Amino acid sequence: MLTGTRFPVDDVTGNGGELKAMVREVSSTLSAINTGDFIPSIDWMDLQGLKKRMVKAHNFFDRIVGRIIDDHIEQKRRALEEKSEWTKDILDVLLDVVESQTLEVEFTIENVKGVLFDLFVSGMETTATSMEWTITTLIRHPWVAKKLQEEINSIVGKERMITESNIPNMHYLQCVIKESLRLYPPATLLPPNESSQIVTVGPQGYAISAKTMLFVNTWATGRDPTVWEDAEEFKPERFMGSKTFDYQGQEFDMLPFGIGRRGCRVGIWPLGRCPLFWLNFGIALIGDLKWQPMSHF
Repeated sequence: MLTGTRFPVDDVTGNGGELKAMVREVSSTLSAINTGDFIPSIDWMDLQGLKKRMVKAHNFFDRIVGRIIDDHIEQKRRALEEKSEWTKDILDVLLDVVESQTLEVEFTIENVKGVLFDLFVSGMETTATSMEWTITTLIRHPWVAKKLQEEINSIVGKERMITESNIPNMHYLQCVIKESLRLYPPATLLPPNESSQIVTVGPQGYAISAKTMLFVNTWATGRDPTVWEDAEEFKPERFMGSKTFDYQGQEFDMLPFGIGRRGCRVGIWPLGRCPLFWLNFGIALIGDLKWQPMSHF
């Protein structure tokens, strides 16, 4: 979807294997606890080598994506010369902006790489994490999986793939996704933000000084017992009926994708137009499995 190219899982020597390694390294360094963040006076020493790893990961990504862009341009050129069909993707759109320079600010290949970096890292790692937690939770709650299986089979059958047009009618699937994101948000802590001025937050009147680094704990927000009944329990039914929720930043009961300008762009999709990786996980992974209670987990 991003570059019009498939990266097979077993492509351990080509772009696929390198991209997988890069995403893992970036995710590892981003989630690592950096001593320098807590003791700024020693940050320059880079005692854990995190900055060195980040620079290495950046150079690694720059090389891989540069190769992908060059290959993409060459494939498109050959397709046009041979007058064969060419399906436009996100990379084509970004390259068109570079060529036309229709924006108010200059948009270069380096900017394209930056956008692709966000899409690759945010889209691959967080999606995989959410999928793993959802399937794991369904295994631990076979009665929920059975109910979801019945809804999928009743609406799309056992042989067809789910399409976006099916989703508005699949209310329980939407509830399962919401409940999974409530208990297991893709990121436990949102990226830090620095306060620009002195502010007072919450009914308790917490005073936050200017230049304070702020972290939002999305894991704790989704499990707040003052907001959620049986907060630690996996109950998709809580979102049925009157308890609705979208990810447009209008509610603060849970923040799996953050909020505002710094929020993850995935959060702007209403669940009625949910990305296809969610639409089809029911068919691909629920399918005709026989769900049995587990004595141990």
